[in-house]
Amino acid sequence: MIKFYELVSSLNSKCFFSPNTWKTRMCLLHKGVQFETIPVTLLDVRGDLANRSNKPDIYVPAIELPDGQFIYDSFHIAEWLENTYPDQPSLFTGDGQSTNKSHLGHIMMGKNYARMIDLGLGASKPEWAVWFDLFFPQLDQLISDEKLNNYFRSDARHGPQGYQKLMSLDRQDLIRRAKMNIQPLVQILQE
Repeated sequence: MIKFYELVSSLNSKCFFSPNTWKTRMCLLHKGVQFETIPVTLLDVRGDLANRSNKPDIYVPAIELPDGQFIYDSFHIAEWLENTYPDQPSLFTGDGQSTNKSHLGHIMMGKNYARMIDLGLGASKPEWAVWFDLFFPQLDQLISDEKLNNYFRSDARHGPQGYQKLMSLDRQDLIRRAKMNIQPLVQILQE
């Protein structure tokens, strides 16, 4: 069975909060694939998961196949699911047709839209960093595990005085910038 590694705030928590892992969860469910959820913290990703996968740069979402192979990145996982389960509904067309029965042009268009969103909303580009900055205080409150909280608040995670800088940002300015950043997406959706 596929193992699906999903980010939690602490190992005691069942609160899965990463939007990228949610994308993968929805893809697995849409394709009707059975999977086991393995909750991991940020420390687990950099420690145990990196060691087990032999990929020091691994991040979540990640899946482990029954043969021990790891695939990570929501888009790479979606492409793997699309190729591996072509008789199930396509992830990229939205019409409910199986990948095998879908028009290739529709699949390619869906993949291009998915890439656009993945490269925009899911990237660490400066114009999208405002979303992390905006939700950082709430994310900080979700982490109840002391060891994980110490790491999350550390200079090793966010750079020198990074935690303090993130906590002191002007929320009204962040909201203004966030609204500006979604305007191109709003225009695309209105077309």
